[in-house]
Amino acid sequence: MGKATLKDVYGNRAFEQVTQAAANDLTFEQIQFGVGLFQGIAMVISRVEWFPSSIAEIVAASDRLEMALTNRDDLSDLSPTNQNVLVKACLAGAAIPAVMHKDPVISDLSTLPGGGLIIPANPLYMAVKTAGYAAAATINAIIYFVFRQLADSEYIELIQTIMPANL
Repeated sequence: MGKATLKDVYGNRAFEQVTQAAANDLTFEQIQFGVGLFQGIAMVISRVEWFPSSIAEIVAASDRLEMALTNRDDLSDLSPTNQNVLVKACLAGAAIPAVMHKDPVISDLSTLPGGGLIIPANPLYMAVKTAGYAAAATINAIIYFVFRQLADSEYIELIQTIMPANL
C-alpha cells in the first residue's frame, strides 16, 4: 500500500494570541498543531485577520505596532525581507487615528498561486513588536489555512526554504 494522503478540502481556522512580555519588546508565542516536522504535512495559509488590542497608543509619528507569523522565535526584528518572517502587518505613525481603524487588519494571501502561502506546519510562531508604547500590547489573530500532504521530495524542498541560505 502507498502512503496515505491527507486531503483537506475545507478551510480551517486557528485562534491565536500573543501578549508582549513588556512594552516595546519583541515577543513570540508558539502556535502548535498536531503535526510533526517530518510528517510531510504543510500548511497553506490563505488569510490572517489581526485584532490588535491597543492601537490607541499609536499617536506619534514614531509609534509602531508590528504583527507577524514567523518560523523562528529567536529573531531580533520583524523585517519583511527576512525569510523567517512569513506574514506581517504593521500600523505606524500618527496618520492612523483609532477612529479610522477598523478590525481586523487583514493579510490576504489567497491570490498567491495555489491559494496561499505554503509553509511547514511546524514550527510556527506569532510575534508582536511595538515602538512608543507605554504598556504591553496583545494581538489576537485568526489564521485561515488548509493542510496539504506532500510527497517526500516536495516536503524536503519546502523544508529547505526555512533553512539559512549559507548551509
